[in-house]
Amino acid sequence: MALNAKQKGNRWELTCAHFLQPIFPKVVTARSTDRAADAAGMDLVKTGNWAFQCKHVERGLDVFKTLEGMPANTTNVVLWKRNRKGAVAVLEMQTMLELISKLERVQMSESDANIDVLP
Repeated sequence: MALNAKQKGNRWELTCAHFLQPIFPKVVTARSTDRAADAAGMDLVKTGNWAFQCKHVERGLDVFKTLEGMPANTTNVVLWKRNRKGAVAVLEMQTMLELISKLERVQMSESDANIDVLP
């Protein structure tokens, strides 16, 4: 039985929530708990300062428009899936650069902490 677009989207939201659960243990779909968040462009809630839009769309997705419709002052990510193509995470370039910079600083501080000091 073929799924209609709404069913595909709902199933993808639940799958994304499952993927993110190790990082955000209380993550749930906004559709099931928070209509205001859903209307504000967030498909998943209880994810801290992160906002996620989950899209299972074959063509015609304007990720720029999707990102623009998401809340300000959060790290916005579009989780986009296509049939037989897999899934990608899309975020603005500036956000990606900030995340990489933070990750590099953490990795550098961890490697500095692991340096053996000779007596």
